[in-house]
Amino acid sequence: GNGNEASGDGYNFRGRGFLQITGKNNYKSAGADLKVDLITNPDYAATPNGGVETALWFWKKNNLNGYSDNEDIRGMTKVINGGYNGVDERLANYETAKRILST
Repeated sequence: GNGNEASGDGYNFRGRGFLQITGKNNYKSAGADLKVDLITNPDYAATPNGGVETALWFWKKNNLNGYSDNEDIRGMTKVINGGYNGVDERLANYETAKRILST
């Protein structure tokens, strides 16, 4: 959903927030749902409140509870990142967190 390189959209709608929403379409959709103008104020997504709100918006919009409930870290990674970059480290961190939280 970004415009051409001259539009500056790539930089303006770069990853921000706890789940790093990216792209003008995501900013527009999140802003509409959250009742925040993220198109003229994309930096709001980098604030503590905006980071949480956009992460929770993305989580709900992409039904990440289903992946979480099934402990499907690979599937969740694919939804969030569009691929599997860093999945091995994420899986190891998940197992570490499970071990620590279950004691």
